[in-house]
Amino acid sequence: MMGRLVDTIEKYEIDVKRCLVPANKDTFAIMEAIRKKDERLDGTDIMILAHVLGDPDAKFFLTPDRKMVSNRAIEEYEKELRCNRRRKEKLKITDRI
Repeated sequence: MMGRLVDTIEKYEIDVKRCLVPANKDTFAIMEAIRKKDERLDGTDIMILAHVLGDPDAKFFLTPDRKMVSNRAIEEYEKELRCNRRRKEKLKITDRI
């Protein structure tokens, strides 16, 4: 599994130093919006999603958490962020490489 992860990082030229950037006011606003959109998500899920959604260039988010994969509320919010030009890329949340 770890080898596949390294291969994916190299294949998509992921900048590992940018994987989790410090929180800013946009991150906190996104956290608040996510909490309102899906109350099933816990605080850690919300924080992680806010960081990913707050990165306008993030294309993929790999997670085994079924509450985040194929989550209609998150998908709609991500699309809203793109429509408002707060995101440049469509984010794919997946549990598979």
